[in-house]
Amino acid sequence: MPPQAGSFYHGMRFTPDGNYIFYTNAEKENPEVIDLYSVPSLGGVTRHVLTDVGSAPAFSPDGKQIVFEKNQGELRVANSDGTGEHVILVRDAATRGLQGDPSWSSDGKLIAMGAAEVGGDFFGSLLVVTPEGKPVKSFTYKFLVDTVAWMPDGSGLFMITEGPETHFRPQIMFQPYPGGDLVRVTNDFTWYSGLTMTADSKVLLTVQEQIFQNVFVVDVPETPGPALEAGLKQITSEQENGEWLSWTADGKLLVADAIGRAYLMDADGSHQAPLLEREPAVAFPTGCGRADMAVVGLVRERSSALSLYKLNLSSGELKRLTSDTGDAEPSCTPDGKWVVYKSSS
Repeated sequence: MPPQAGSFYHGMRFTPDGNYIFYTNAEKENPEVIDLYSVPSLGGVTRHVLTDVGSAPAFSPDGKQIVFEKNQGELRVANSDGTGEHVILVRDAATRGLQGDPSWSSDGKLIAMGAAEVGGDFFGSLLVVTPEGKPVKSFTYKFLVDTVAWMPDGSGLFMITEGPETHFRPQIMFQPYPGGDLVRVTNDFTWYSGLTMTADSKVLLTVQEQIFQNVFVVDVPETPGPALEAGLKQITSEQENGEWLSWTADGKLLVADAIGRAYLMDADGSHQAPLLEREPAVAFPTGCGRADMAVVGLVRERSSALSLYKLNLSSGELKRLTSDTGDAEPSCTPDGKWVVYKSSS
């Protein structure tokens, strides 16, 4: 494929015979709509297959059909040329939506897909259904399930997972099928995305991502321009810092990293003090009114709901502010009396 405007999304997939590659792309002018295309593996004419998909496709063993997610809560099957598209499974997109990329078993009898389970004791689930959408089996977990990949012999599935135990870093686990104890495949500080296996089941292919980001401060010049970048001073040195930043009322910085740790520090990076170390993950620490007051996002009390809490930076006292699910990215009014935030509930 030559370079083109727009963005490529989700995992690419070979057809079972290896003759074509299916891929997704969103046009620059309409980035919210992701379309599915196919192109010969050795190059050639690109063909549009489907409009507005939400995952990479998974092929039936004979290559005649594909299964994919759409609208965050619909699992659909279509012919490989895009005709005959129909819904086989529907879930509530707000709290139990589908996630990641599905996988079709090598015998053609089963389809597996990750899903969310917002609220209660669980974060996510692994759903197994027939090609007609009839439920066969489900597994619920205290972590999110993203992309899945069947073993060719049907003895289990590899999964990309995210949970409190790994500070929500995507890691790989293996679920024996039809049952058995989970096996942790990876447990490191990198992130994983995408899963696929060779036909002989000897090789698992994934993408490993290492995040390198840090916090910089600069005095803003009267005239924006090169002087702004020239004055940047790096104040953190960890691998994954600066995922979220906020000033406190007295000019200190609240900083969260990419693996759910949060710190309070001076504007020059000195006197770093970790916040809420006993919590599995701390998100969106935000200064709120008084110098010693902040709002943070936490998952607590055996619940998968991300809620917002008021945190006294001096005493460590917490007070719950919201009880909805998926509350994120808070912003306080200057007087600290109101919090504006996003919610997926």
